[in-house]
Amino acid sequence: MGVAEDEAGDSLGSSVRSLLNLRGSHRATFANFDQMTTQWARRRRKAVREGERTPLPPVIGLLMIFSMAAERMGARDPGTVKTEAGYYAQLERLLRIPVPDSTRIRASFRATSETYWEALSLWLEDLDGAYGLPSAHALTHRYVGLPISQALIRDTERRHMHSMFVDQGFVVGVPVSHEEMRDAIENWIHSPSAAPNAAFRKMWASEETRPKIADAAIAELLAWDGGGIIAGRGPDAKTGAAQGRCFLTVRERRKALKRSYALGLAVKQVRGVAGDARIKLAGNETATVDVSPFSSGLADLRTPAEIAPDSLLEGEVIIEWADGSRAQRSPKRVVVFGQDAATGSYIEIDRIVPSLGSRLLVKDEGDLVAAAEAILKDAAAPGFKRIDGPGYDLPVGWALFSDVQLLRAPRSDEIQRHRDLSCLEPRMSTQLAIQGGLRLPGRIPKWVAGRGMHVVVTAEGETPVDLVASLRILRRFRPRSAGWRVKLFPLRPCLYL
Repeated sequence: MGVAEDEAGDSLGSSVRSLLNLRGSHRATFANFDQMTTQWARRRRKAVREGERTPLPPVIGLLMIFSMAAERMGARDPGTVKTEAGYYAQLERLLRIPVPDSTRIRASFRATSETYWEALSLWLEDLDGAYGLPSAHALTHRYVGLPISQALIRDTERRHMHSMFVDQGFVVGVPVSHEEMRDAIENWIHSPSAAPNAAFRKMWASEETRPKIADAAIAELLAWDGGGIIAGRGPDAKTGAAQGRCFLTVRERRKALKRSYALGLAVKQVRGVAGDARIKLAGNETATVDVSPFSSGLADLRTPAEIAPDSLLEGEVIIEWADGSRAQRSPKRVVVFGQDAATGSYIEIDRIVPSLGSRLLVKDEGDLVAAAEAILKDAAAPGFKRIDGPGYDLPVGWALFSDVQLLRAPRSDEIQRHRDLSCLEPRMSTQLAIQGGLRLPGRIPKWVAGRGMHVVVTAEGETPVDLVASLRILRRFRPRSAGWRVKLFPLRPCLYL
């Protein structure tokens, strides 16, 4: 482009400044950008109608300036976030705004800056995340919080967050509370195998930025596709071979009037896993398996028919590739499967998630199955089913509970008597989840119109909860609260709408 790297910021600032309306113009400071965005919105609607590619919004350079101002504001100490006035001071310095124009640019920023970020989000969504996912969220003040979120949590920090989601057992598409996210980050950052860099640790050490990081992590979790390196399971220091984790999957099959279930394996976060691999099971049993992409961050292992389901459940499972990469799974007497938001398949998770459609596989030893059933009768939604016996192609000596949806935490005495059932002790918090419907494939969450969906609200305690709808009005590029509000009175910890 003919611009030196150290002059790029000043050059961009000059280009943006040439489009501003300064004192004496009798127009809003960002009026030209408003006009260009309105024209872009018309072109976008036409492109969407005709199935064409959405054009690039005309405000990318301006948004870069907004983010650069936030970065300069925190450049002296990445562990702090300054005041709203401090942000405007940096923005005005970047754009060389005269002092008499300070009030005007701030008013114009508050009036229309959200529109520009929304235009960028729409463009990213129209391209189904091919150039990234929307990541601007107001973590602090309503207006300056959007660019601050870009400076506070950058690509490196987002990659570390994805690793934390994997390490802490979060489930794709399932939201968590602010308190739960803070606890998860705290546990992860102090674990022996944690991977965050020094800048991330420094930001987390600041009481000022800690709530903002948790807010950013919650927003990032909603857009997370399941990717991330498991802490302590990155490339081997000596060989460079990747280390991953293996998960059980359970699929329901129907043939004529007969229903059966099939156990399988999926492996997470091993780079370049496509192709053949070697599986090692208990009793030195080995076989070759075919590995293919399956879901977000997962690869499917097509196990040969000669491998019995019992072998997958009752011993160590090790998957090895020719380059030395490997993934493994340790046996459990109670296995929880959560429904993957992207594919609808049921994949092994570490802990049951409230309101998430789940299945439970329990080893028939002592009174473990009876204890699990008692917990579900007490704490789960009615309608779950217990399935026993080889007639469903289940492993001998195991019972499957299907259509499980936990509503509240089980009684502690049941968990204490059977520590294997601690996976049924969820992280309870007030949260909202959307279930049902038919989700379309892709990185951006979309559902087929006309298919039934319902909202599930879970609450930690018997406290009233307000549910407020926010509508996205594309012509205005602004989210707006709907004209209705639902009060969820404390009739019971979970309410279906």
